[in-house]
Amino acid sequence: MPAETHSHRAPWAGDELRELVVERLAEAAARDPEAIVPTMRLEDDLGLSDLAAKALRDTRLTPEEFLEMERSSPIKHEYVAGRAYEMAANTDVHNLIMGNLVIALRTHLRGPQGRVFFIGFNLPLTAVEAFYYPDVMVSFEEAPDCYYREQPVLVAEILSVESAQRDRGEKWRDYQTLESLKEYVLVSQDSMDVRVFRRDESGDWKQHIYTDGMQIPLLSVDLEIPIEQVYEEVWE
Repeated sequence: MPAETHSHRAPWAGDELRELVVERLAEAAARDPEAIVPTMRLEDDLGLSDLAAKALRDTRLTPEEFLEMERSSPIKHEYVAGRAYEMAANTDVHNLIMGNLVIALRTHLRGPQGRVFFIGFNLPLTAVEAFYYPDVMVSFEEAPDCYYREQPVLVAEILSVESAQRDRGEKWRDYQTLESLKEYVLVSQDSMDVRVFRRDESGDWKQHIYTDGMQIPLLSVDLEIPIEQVYEEVWE
């Protein structure tokens, strides 16, 4: 992402963003000064203490404010109903599985077909006022912006202890608001277990479970992947 960062600077870069942070912190302090003011530390370059960062997180941002902040920040956040949530770090197993999926999809879609996106590429969900970063997504749309896509046909999430509940619950409900979406893929990190939620011709979603030795059909991109390929080198 074409954003200038410096190791000594806080992730909230830019004068306008620093002013926004100060404004939001002031609002939070006004609501509960005893809880925030005595322990809040704003360093020379607006470095935020944990408590100050929490104060910002607990205040509402507009989508425009969130996007401006996010494009300047080396730390990625997801956004739901006015609040930004820092994304957790990925494990080696997570990255291996994601890489295997990306390679299979990219090899299949090579040329002027669908595009495969991963690692911090944004997906706005306007119906629920949210911005997510799917682990992997495929879109056939013309690019509306270099930072995001709006009409994926396939979204995949690699489950972790921290993310599994949200990926199966809140995120899945939100993803269903995408009219373009045809398949939602959940991949376990602990065993060969892949769940594909597929929208049928009537618009209903059906769950399909794939385990050891099975082929995973991804109808939205006309591809079958052996499950062993998804987990290649993961447990070696």
